[in-house]
Amino acid sequence: MTQTSEPIIVFDHVSKEFRQRGSKQSTRAVDDVSLSIGAGDIFGIIGYSGAGKSTLVRMINALEQPTSGSVTVLGERVSAMGESKLRPVRQKIGMIFQQFNLFSSKTVAQNVAYPLKLDHWRKDYQDKRVAELLEFVGLSDHANKYPAQLSGGQKQRVGIARALATNPKILLADEATSALDPETTSEVLDLLKRVNEQFGITIVLITHQMNVVQQIANRVAVMSAGRVVEQGDVYDLFAAPKQEVTKRFIATAMDGLPDSARVETMHEQWPGRLVTVVIRQRDITDANGATLVPASGQNISELIARYGVHSSLLYGGIDTVQGVAIGAVTYEFSGDDAHIGSFLAQLAQDSDIVDFGTRRSGRLCAGGGARAACRARRRRRCGRRGTHPRHRRRDARTGRRCGGDEPRRRTIREQGACMMQMLTMQTGAALASRSDWTVLRPLLAQSVVQTLQMVLVTIVIGGALGLVLGVILYGTRPGNLFENRVVYRILDILVNIIRPIPFIIFLAAMQPLTIKVVGTSIGTTAAIFPMVVMCTFATSRLVEQNLVPVDHGVIEAARAMGASKLTIIRTVLIPEALAPLILAYAFLFIGVLDMSAMAGYIGGGGLGNFAIAYGYQKFDQTVTWTAVIIMIVLVQVVQAIANAIAKRLLRR
Repeated sequence: MTQTSEPIIVFDHVSKEFRQRGSKQSTRAVDDVSLSIGAGDIFGIIGYSGAGKSTLVRMINALEQPTSGSVTVLGERVSAMGESKLRPVRQKIGMIFQQFNLFSSKTVAQNVAYPLKLDHWRKDYQDKRVAELLEFVGLSDHANKYPAQLSGGQKQRVGIARALATNPKILLADEATSALDPETTSEVLDLLKRVNEQFGITIVLITHQMNVVQQIANRVAVMSAGRVVEQGDVYDLFAAPKQEVTKRFIATAMDGLPDSARVETMHEQWPGRLVTVVIRQRDITDANGATLVPASGQNISELIARYGVHSSLLYGGIDTVQGVAIGAVTYEFSGDDAHIGSFLAQLAQDSDIVDFGTRRSGRLCAGGGARAACRARRRRRCGRRGTHPRHRRRDARTGRRCGGDEPRRRTIREQGACMMQMLTMQTGAALASRSDWTVLRPLLAQSVVQTLQMVLVTIVIGGALGLVLGVILYGTRPGNLFENRVVYRILDILVNIIRPIPFIIFLAAMQPLTIKVVGTSIGTTAAIFPMVVMCTFATSRLVEQNLVPVDHGVIEAARAMGASKLTIIRTVLIPEALAPLILAYAFLFIGVLDMSAMAGYIGGGGLGNFAIAYGYQKFDQTVTWTAVIIMIVLVQVVQAIANAIAKRLLRR
């Protein structure tokens, strides 16, 4: 490690509060933290969930801004910068994430090249740099694969390569190994250690695993309830922890300290006196070299030989922290109590010990009574399903439905209605028999062209406007890129008002405005205007609903690399939601085709007008069904194309 005394990151009395929605109360995630991290350090920040460690580290690249205090990084006060000024600073700070946050729509090589594109590198330089980084992390053979085709360890290696792309000075690792198995964790930590040693990059490591800090960090800060309760050299904290939370963390990383259950088991198996001796290879000193905590357990073998105490090694473990031995060993000492007492008194002068004593006589044994099992018997209620006979009443007025012996006489009104129905059927049959397909074929072709014209123009214009409106709806939602609750609420209400209106009613309501804009209320052009308006609002909601599921982690990753908000929308948000958006637009095509048919009912042209004028009004079912079949075919073709494209995208 190429450490220097110069601090590269400084937290000065930093606090961060989050205000709860709908409440005046706020939660303090970081509470008055002052901390310095030197250039070239591997600095671990450890704490339990909710301790505030991730919030603290996100202030380094200004993904979070402090409520009070200041954060200085690379000599720049990032806590006072706007988004535009932060971009060049963020390009000097790489970040890797617990859930990897890779772009699923991009290949491994494209993921690594993303920050280089943001930094406007030349294409040949991009390719060369990507090849170097993939070689460094051992993924040269996976350049053209997508993240879904990689293992967890491989994904994190891609994340490391991407974070190193622009030659950063600082690397933030937010729980980078928490989602990995122990073997892969060791591989990733070894890789991070190589990054620090070869490139001199300062690494800030967030974790709740003390063994991660033990393996690669040289300095550590322990956080609890938003405060840094203890910090210093890793060995010093392992060898002589002061705070209770630090002691609990160290107990999880050191196997040599027996818990109460282990002590109880050893008492049952060994009758002698159980003593745990803490092993510290060297003294813990302050900045001036004065001894704060002396070494421990270095003369135990000499004292055992001098006092002639019979000893048995029962339990323990010794590990190395920064190349220095540390651990604990538990012995059983047997013999004369006074002699053992003198030995332990001498041992305690130079070592830290925990005396668990001997096996206690008459110890209580916990007895377990059998737990009574109570079963509730369910009574099955059996009952006959009653059947109620249907009583068919004979009505003197209506008579029998079929073949009555005494049918009633029809009224004059009923006879007239029957005659009109028969006349209508006969007239329809006569008109249908006169349908001339030599005349209808060119009209049908013209109707198909008009329908396609209405649908395509509506989808192109309305779909584009709806995409913009949908992105604005998504972006202004609470917690999103352009959070603005007032704008979102207004647009949300407007969409909710217009979208549910039946299109046939909307056509009539829009007629005055259509005449002013188009100059007429009849024809294909007049139909397109209200169709575009309705399509815009329908599309906006579809777009918003399909952008919401996009993982916020990939958006945060793009922000951490210095991407602007509009760049994130264009290069991350839309590509990540592309497959569902394509299916949404196929669904939109069906809706617009349905609108074109309704527009035909009032003279808008197209297949709807053709089916009504030459089918319905002339009682010719052949003409009507011809129009229906053509519309079904159009829908099936568009849906099949959309499904094929979406399936191909989702395979990534």
